[in-house]
Amino acid sequence: MRDSEKRLILILILVGVVIIGGLLIWRNSRRNAEVPMASSDEENEVEEFVQVLDDGSRLNVSDALSKTKTVDGLEFKNMQLLESNSITSLLVDVENKSGTSLNTYSLVSIEFLDKNGSVITEVSGYLDPVNVGETVQMNLACSSSPAVANAYDFRITRK
Repeated sequence: MRDSEKRLILILILVGVVIIGGLLIWRNSRRNAEVPMASSDEENEVEEFVQVLDDGSRLNVSDALSKTKTVDGLEFKNMQLLESNSITSLLVDVENKSGTSLNTYSLVSIEFLDKNGSVITEVSGYLDPVNVGETVQMNLACSSSPAVANAYDFRITRK
């Protein structure tokens, strides 16, 4: 086989590859154009109680969420709820006004509620020991859905 025949075969192979590649790209682009983009209700939902910060994290600004709640003489106040990178962090000051010191860790359950009072999710955590009249800060971090950052209120119970 001469060099000119080898070049001709090589050119034909390259042309065939280009044509087949073009057909595959054209077919794939047509298929993508026919498939509508799926939309998520969660993405389209207006987040009434969220302020997006410069770093992209989402801070809850609900007045109901920041109101003081009292459970068994413990005041839960100054709550902050922040979501960043799919991790929700909860900070809340807990003041012991019960008349009795808590000498051991206490298990608490926090239910985050939407504006209709429906439970979005529930998280559990431990409250540090706290003497009468003292305040401790409870810090919980959990993986959660973006809807938690838009919670309207919360309900807390000791277990």
